[in-house]
Amino acid sequence: MIFEYPLILVAEREFLESFQRGNLYMISCMHYQQMEKEDPQRGDKYDGAVKCTYSDRYIDGQLLKNIENPRILLLSTYIKCFYHFKDNDLHKVSDNDYYFTISKESSDELKNFHREYALIIYDVHKFIERFSDACRKNKNISNYYYSDVTYIDDEEYPKYEMDLIRGVLGKTEKGVINPAFLKRKIFRPQQEFRIAVSLNIGEPPDNATGIKRPESIDFSMKGIEDISAIVKLSEMFQKKLYAKIIKSNKSKGKRIEYYI
Repeated sequence: MIFEYPLILVAEREFLESFQRGNLYMISCMHYQQMEKEDPQRGDKYDGAVKCTYSDRYIDGQLLKNIENPRILLLSTYIKCFYHFKDNDLHKVSDNDYYFTISKESSDELKNFHREYALIIYDVHKFIERFSDACRKNKNISNYYYSDVTYIDDEEYPKYEMDLIRGVLGKTEKGVINPAFLKRKIFRPQQEFRIAVSLNIGEPPDNATGIKRPESIDFSMKGIEDISAIVKLSEMFQKKLYAKIIKSNKSKGKRIEYYI
């Protein structure tokens, strides 16, 4: 990777403008799990979860009969999703000039969101810095994460299931991938990058039979108007996103200028 590739967020213009101002809206993975039947492009019954092989070790055998699509997930996790350009999307014109294209497969996926506008985040490092800073200052957030999504075959889920169980139970020192960054391979053209947070949920009362969590959360971060732009989504398909490397002799550094 020559430089960090931009992110694209597809949504209604008013939400993109609000996000630019620093209003961060994040949603539970459960939302997307429940959407699969009505909106298969955005919904995924295993979104942010690990498809698992429930057994009597984890749950009473009688209850197993009523469980559809068994999965393990972290209910206190909330996410926001972006399209992330990859190496195959980058084309070289010269040592300092490049352009990005979106494959037909990925274009079809983005079109299925049925939105007119998209937000391009040019400086991903600054965006992550501002997101991380806001999370550290928010007493309701216990942890935060950011990563590209890992796409896996159904046959790979058992490995992640056992890793997650051992990790949650504290039986391993190795890092365990957060389920929020796992998706089935059929969604690979979406090329997702996600930010995620875990909420401080506290201890449930002794007589609790379940904990109800909000479907979404929102909080503020420093605005990103200076490192992003709103464009018509159709322009992203019809035109190229150019990147020009501008070198500075004084600082011996470089900056990237983008234009369509």
